[in-house]
This record gives sequence, C-alpha cells and structure tokens, in this order.
Amino acid sequence: MPDYRRSLKQYSVRQTSPEKIFGSISSVGMRVLDPAPYLFSEDQMTILVQDGRSCYRDEDHLTRHGAERLRDLIKGVMLEIRRDNRLGSRGTCIGE
Repeated sequence: MPDYRRSLKQYSVRQTSPEKIFGSISSVGMRVLDPAPYLFSEDQMTILVQDGRSCYRDEDHLTRHGAERLRDLIKGVMLEIRRDNRLGSRGTCIGE
C-alpha cells in the first residue's frame, strides 16, 4: 500500500499554483478557505486515519469521514454569511 502521508511543507509547495488562481478569485470578492489546519496533525503531517476510519481515499481526495473534519471550517463561514445577510450586507447565500 502506498504511503500517502504528506508534510504541511510538501502540501504548501504543491498548493503554489492553485494559490495563484485563488488569489485572483479573492480579488473579486470571493473568499478562499484553507483546509490545512483541519487536515494536519501537530507533527505537521496529514491525518490519514482518525477513530479507525480512513480520511483519504487516495493521495488527494477525502473520504466522507475526512471531509467531516472540515465541518467546523464550513460551519463558521456559513454562520458568517447568515449574520451578514441579517445585517443587510451585500453577501448572499447560494440558492437565495
């Protein structure tokens, strides 16, 4: 079985090209979320298994269990959008 563990440093190098694209998206008012703090352990290596369940199905794609690690990140953003909409800001929720 291949070893899919990746260090945070390796991840950062690999994200260089996407970050350039995300930078241009951010300049038009879209927010880019960084999942890294939710996917790496204290030793700065990817968390492959949690509670006996796999977090990745291959080198790059999260399993459902792995994606659940991002719940707090996404929940926080959704709460901000909800708050902003209540305050009458320009933000809109998808589907509205």
